[in-house]
Amino acid sequence: MSQAQIPTVQTTNVARKILLLDDHAELAETIQTYLSADNLEVTVVHNGVEGLKLVMCREFDAIVCDLMMPHLPGDKFYWAATRVKPHLANRFLFITGFGRSPAFQGLPEHAKEHVIFKPFNVADLKAAIFEILEREGPANDHPRDQTKP
Repeated sequence: MSQAQIPTVQTTNVARKILLLDDHAELAETIQTYLSADNLEVTVVHNGVEGLKLVMCREFDAIVCDLMMPHLPGDKFYWAATRVKPHLANRFLFITGFGRSPAFQGLPEHAKEHVIFKPFNVADLKAAIFEILEREGPANDHPRDQTKP
């Protein structure tokens, strides 16, 4: 995909919030830098436990999640996060280098359609994130994204 073909979602000046879970700090930092250049506010955590703590208290427009992580792998994080906040189910994008892993097999069928395999082109990752942002809209703009007190 050429640079000219990369979609952008700039409906407001408010940065869209992305949660990035990856235990490889260097890769996570590279992705964070690349996405931040497009007015995306990227919060990085290195395992599912840290991610779940954030999901409990904040809303995210998209979640990019590695499947193979320590403490709470991506599939288990998905199930825990969507149990607490079911509206997040369509906001997930998974990244993995292991397509036949138990974590990949543990995903629901609809989630398996939103997986990018490593190594990947960062432009493809960005395009998939913007597809989620366009399809789902801002997290706080949709009634299903509001958590009850």
